[in-house]
Amino acid sequence: RRANLDFRFFHGRGGTVGRGGGRASRAILSQPPGSFTGRIRFTEQGEVVSFRYSLRPMAHRHLEQIVNSVMLAAAADMPGLNLPLKGTGGETAASPRRRAELTAFRRVMAEMAAHSRNVYRALIYDDPEFWRFYTQATPIAHISRLPITSRPAMRSGEALNALDDLRAIPWVFAWVQCRYVVPGWYGMGSGFEEYARRSPENLAMLQRMYREWPFFKTVVDNAQLELVRTHLPTARLYASLVHPARLRNKFHKALVEEYKRTCHWVLQVTGQKELLENAPVVQRTVALRNPAILPLNRLQVALMDLWMRENQAELGSESPWYDAVLLSITGVAAGMQSTG
Repeated sequence: RRANLDFRFFHGRGGTVGRGGGRASRAILSQPPGSFTGRIRFTEQGEVVSFRYSLRPMAHRHLEQIVNSVMLAAAADMPGLNLPLKGTGGETAASPRRRAELTAFRRVMAEMAAHSRNVYRALIYDDPEFWRFYTQATPIAHISRLPITSRPAMRSGEALNALDDLRAIPWVFAWVQCRYVVPGWYGMGSGFEEYARRSPENLAMLQRMYREWPFFKTVVDNAQLELVRTHLPTARLYASLVHPARLRNKFHKALVEEYKRTCHWVLQVTGQKELLENAPVVQRTVALRNPAILPLNRLQVALMDLWMRENQAELGSESPWYDAVLLSITGVAAGMQSTG
């Protein structure tokens, strides 16, 4: 503003929370005070285009929510307007007290994020056995063969060989299929727990951040959605494909423990009795879809098992189960309403 320069936010949105998804309206309203000019540009993942814009009433409602949020966010940042912020008792973004609060909030967030990142990397990057678990417990080998993307699953274009070479979309896609949905929540519970247990006042601080800081609330609520979409009994079926059993039990146990930890602390921070209590329509939608998707997941696990046996005989794409596995992936993606 001092240099008289104008700019526009460009938000490349993914379908899942693990790739930048979530509620667009909340994302707009959670941007830092003073940073939004009222101009924004979106790219939407292909699957999201059909979900949000194929029916006129849904497209109208979605665009209405975005326009409403853009107007509110831009108005709050207009010089001299100083609109009060929701949940702050009349405080505005420009008030000295509010700026000091946000500074404290960001410090807490940075501390938790650092611990959460370490927990996430300890599982996925630092354990040399993780890649073996991931490639057996998810349909990533089949997703990498789907002709539905503009780029290969691996950056090198070669066969599956290392985590660092795997692109983001198939990485998230595989976790959604097997119902672990790891990128949407893993590490958050450890971050909350490590901070909250330092002092009795720290949990109250997190609860206050959830009430008064739109960015933090958006992150937590997005994680709630992914926690509800996670279905560990189904994930256990996929883990049964992993050999040896020691490897299967090791990683499934770690994922279950962090899942329970994250659910516990999310409820503590939000003050809810159950996940997505603050979004009952979404909660009911996920509950409605789960029973319909379970048979598809069971079928996919059985097909993956058959394909593995055929693949050991070096039939590869000539296996009679190959096309069936790909069709099961399409079915689960439609039921979950997301790929990567």
